[in-house]
Amino acid sequence: MAFVEVNNIKIKGLTVCVPSNVVENSSYTVVPESERPAFIEAIGIERRRVAPEGVCASDLCQKAAENLISEIGWNKEDIELLVFVSQTPDYRMPATSCVLQHRIGLPRSCMTIDISQGCSGYVYGLGVAGSLVSSGSVKKALLLVGNTQNKNINYNDKSTWPLFSDAGSATAIEYCPENGDNFKLSYMADGGGEKTIIIPDGGYRNMVSAESFVEHEYEGGIKRNNLNVFMQGDDVFAFVISNVPKASRTMFERFGIQQDDIDYYLIHHASKFIINKLLKKLSVSEGKAPLQLKDFGNSSNASIPLLMCTSIKEDALSKRLKLYISGFGVGLSLGVGVITIGALKCADIIEL
Repeated sequence: MAFVEVNNIKIKGLTVCVPSNVVENSSYTVVPESERPAFIEAIGIERRRVAPEGVCASDLCQKAAENLISEIGWNKEDIELLVFVSQTPDYRMPATSCVLQHRIGLPRSCMTIDISQGCSGYVYGLGVAGSLVSSGSVKKALLLVGNTQNKNINYNDKSTWPLFSDAGSATAIEYCPENGDNFKLSYMADGGGEKTIIIPDGGYRNMVSAESFVEHEYEGGIKRNNLNVFMQGDDVFAFVISNVPKASRTMFERFGIQQDDIDYYLIHHASKFIINKLLKKLSVSEGKAPLQLKDFGNSSNASIPLLMCTSIKEDALSKRLKLYISGFGVGLSLGVGVITIGALKCADIIEL
């Protein structure tokens, strides 16, 4: 495990932006109508937010950032760092963080970084952005985290299509040497599972070809091509259940954290089944682990900020909280942590 502790920082606020387009799983015709209620009950997802054509993760993050900057009263000229975490960038090149610096109107002196991480991305982003701010060299930073994974999903793949929601988030982190927040974070990766969640073609290992667009049929009537997401659910489950509880216990021990001191457990919304199993493994009651799976599905790396702006918004705006966070998935990659944050100035959820 890699351990990171971040001090001398403060989260001023955050905003999550979701597409206004709502897709109901009750209308998913690949699953027979008579079987849909049981199917929806099993996955725990009734509806999802899906970005229309032409709307990217960067657009959702930009809208979130502009709302956040306005609400907390930051001067754009004072923002010195922009970190964009996504696996659905605008282009293969240039880096989307550079594009966002210009679109948001940040100064040209702003440092920009792209991080290619999926469902563990918010935990990774907090570690990277927080560490750069904690020295005081960077005073204000924007952490933008989001995905529009539905652009990579085949409608005829019932193992992925009913699961994913699109979302973008913005988190404002500033240097605060006194009475600040604290991040205690831990990470691991198992690249041997690279094919567990993968889009086989479209990168530089397997360039796009005519064959990339050919749709193949798999077990269970699933259909997809090599530009669609492939996910081996059983292997994802095995990785998560084996490693997240172990990583969490190691992190608790390393930093001397008592589980009873944690106010909320914000767990990435992979699926209802995985979340329920993790809660049992972590010995956490459902009351301490809020869910937004029913209405927002698997929001990838934006799951944690989405929970902060919905389920625990009132407390996040008024109290000092100790929050367990965990993200896991494609890579295979995971990040777990406990973050202590003060009362936020903003915890908004908006639509585009």
